[in-house]
Amino acid sequence: MTDLDSGFSALSHPLRRDMMAKLADGRRTISDFAEGADMTFAAVSRHLKVLEEAGLVARSVEGREHYFAARPEGLDPSRDWIEQQSRLWQHSLETLKILMETDMTNNNPLVARAQVHIVAPIEKVFAAWLNPKTAAKFMGAEGSKVDGMVFDAKPGGELYIPMDMGERTVLHRGEFLRVEAPARLSFTWLSHYTKLRTTVVGVDFVAERGGTRVDLVHEGFVDAEAAEAHRGGWASILEQLKTSV
Repeated sequence: MTDLDSGFSALSHPLRRDMMAKLADGRRTISDFAEGADMTFAAVSRHLKVLEEAGLVARSVEGREHYFAARPEGLDPSRDWIEQQSRLWQHSLETLKILMETDMTNNNPLVARAQVHIVAPIEKVFAAWLNPKTAAKFMGAEGSKVDGMVFDAKPGGELYIPMDMGERTVLHRGEFLRVEAPARLSFTWLSHYTKLRTTVVGVDFVAERGGTRVDLVHEGFVDAEAAEAHRGGWASILEQLKTSV
């Protein structure tokens, strides 16, 4: 059983949650918990042992008395898991909001689209997007170089692409939303060129004509100027993908 499992299991009982709440005021003895409660000393001791084994309380012995104190750090695995799930849901809600606000027609000036056909199997083309070394070769617009990229291609994984444009470096940040091999990728995308607005990129991989068609749709721009600037950038990136596979 992992620390996360132990923590949730220990806190699943209402009496143990009540014990943790009482320990927030300071350390207590078994007698303190049993006083006024419909529990025997043995029952209190069993519940405290569960909390102790889960790392949520610490025991100290002074003479014949056993004192119990809360260990806030014992809640770290549970808190980290909850925060991670909250971030994923938040990004999903932000993505849904962007998609609801965006006109999905092909001629929408607030959508950047790019497409390329690559003479390679769909699995190989998709794998190129998941490989940070390969991605570093094509994930820069024409005339730029990418160095120090973070490309953690899994749901919730970080996307960080510094594009060296010569006179300055433009930082692109985002987070992967979906990774469905070998057919679909989606991720958020934010930079100076999106006017610091969180946008969403979807990439579809379709097996056709003895190779793979890659369809990219970038949505959520604040104005047509920003969308137009990204059309050329993504077209360049897809062409570089074509030579990198």
